[in-house]
Amino acid sequence: MKSKFFFGLIFILIGLVIALESFNVISGLGLNNKIIIPSIFLLTGILILVIKRNILLGGMISLFASINLAANWFEDSGKLILPGVFIIIGLEIIFGSLFKKNKSGEKLSSKEDRLEITAILGGVERKIISQDFKGGNILALLGGVELDLTEVIFKEDIVLYLSAYLGGIELKLPAGANIRSEVNGILGGVELKNKQIPVEGSLVIYLKGTAFMGGIEIN
Repeated sequence: MKSKFFFGLIFILIGLVIALESFNVISGLGLNNKIIIPSIFLLTGILILVIKRNILLGGMISLFASINLAANWFEDSGKLILPGVFIIIGLEIIFGSLFKKNKSGEKLSSKEDRLEITAILGGVERKIISQDFKGGNILALLGGVELDLTEVIFKEDIVLYLSAYLGGIELKLPAGANIRSEVNGILGGVELKNKQIPVEGSLVIYLKGTAFMGGIEIN
């Protein structure tokens, strides 16, 4: 939830900057896009480093944003690109493995009862085997999520919030599940492949959310 909040905030900031610039408010304050846009990307890179613990991606975004900012004051800032890239790659080699939970590449299994899954510029593959599943939130932003819920047990109606922005979500639900989808597709698609007849009296899985220029597949 924390990462979704921060990345959502970044998109709001970008929208506000574009709106303010359209009315010349930013220029009137003595600022310009050469400072504001790199600053937003620098913040994005730092958040990826801190929240997602992705040294390579977060470091690269932070590096190029910093160099763009420095170019406003130092003409030779471009000379930092090559050494900066080598330094970031070195840090990834040394420390990157410390943050990789699934070193074997196999699907991670989890017994968590409530989900908070975020895939930003990357992929997440999970199998949940909870005995008292309560739903949760799944976000795919320029990334993909493959979630297997075929073995979960839920004792009451549950809600899954699905958000796919320029990304994709593949959801596998229990056989015979009573599925009610309220997911909206905006320049994107939602495909319900699980067309089995629900077991009479079974609990309901409510699917809510949005696929914006992305796709959600429900099996």
